[in-house]
Amino acid sequence: MRQTAQIQAYPMTAMIDASTPNPAPVNKTFSAGIMIEKTGFVIVNYCTSDDVQLCIESVFQYLDNENFIIIVVDNNSPDKSGKKLQEKYDNEKKCEVILNNSNLGYARGNNIGIKLCINKYNCDFVCILNPDIRITDNMFASDIRGEYREHMYDVLSGIILDQDGNAANISYNNDDLIAIPKLKYRRMKCQVYRFFLPFFYLFSEIRNKRRQKRKNEVITDNRYNVQLPGCFLVFSPDFLKNQGELFPGTFMFMEEEILYYQVMKRKAKTMFSTKIRVKHIGGVSRGSGLKRCNFTLKETVKSMDKIIEFLALEKSNDYLS
Repeated sequence: MRQTAQIQAYPMTAMIDASTPNPAPVNKTFSAGIMIEKTGFVIVNYCTSDDVQLCIESVFQYLDNENFIIIVVDNNSPDKSGKKLQEKYDNEKKCEVILNNSNLGYARGNNIGIKLCINKYNCDFVCILNPDIRITDNMFASDIRGEYREHMYDVLSGIILDQDGNAANISYNNDDLIAIPKLKYRRMKCQVYRFFLPFFYLFSEIRNKRRQKRKNEVITDNRYNVQLPGCFLVFSPDFLKNQGELFPGTFMFMEEEILYYQVMKRKAKTMFSTKIRVKHIGGVSRGSGLKRCNFTLKETVKSMDKIIEFLALEKSNDYLS
């Protein structure tokens, strides 16, 4: 049984400022003369249909009366889970499943969903959810709208809780923007780690266990212009209008860093909000052990190569202009 959600709406007269040039498009859904903005949810699937279904159901459970659309983008899952999801939600008006002909990776897979949210469903906000993210608050959609009204963020994230309800150990600090010299140095380190893979894997496991024992930082204040985690992101009308996609060059990994770079370069705002909370069940779809470690290093190197190429081209264009 789906839980009834409360809706925070805004009077029509408060939504559009006629003096603002080219205002972001607003979805025209009304209830008793009140306009309710539309939220899109994008979930990329690759052999994670069980997690995807639980993620979808969490949206329905807490936001059933909200104005939203869920886009599931299947990256050509070899277990045919995309087709199963498509059949399961075929008659659900608030959910559409897209089947890709190849595995496009995290960024380009999400971009397909983002573009659908913008161009087909006229969404005002778009949320990127990993399959193992769960919505846990019936005021979620209302709160992301409210935070935008108050803080005018470009990209938002919030407190990410583990299965036990503890906040994830994420720093949310003002990190340095990525730059070519640092990326080249990090790329070299990754290549060395791959050469000594068994030793690096053992070291990583020990380090991760030590990190898990540390007491997580309790963040009690909002933070601005910080790098946000890619497992859960909210894109505002400003982002959808001015950028409208993730950097498409990466397959997996480093999406957060290049997104942070692009938003800061546009002099826009990222925001960590203590008001927004989701639950993160745990990592999926990358295997385990040495195989996962090698995959992570290999794909990180590929992402660095694409980002270095992008930054070099950007620098060249800045010089020419």
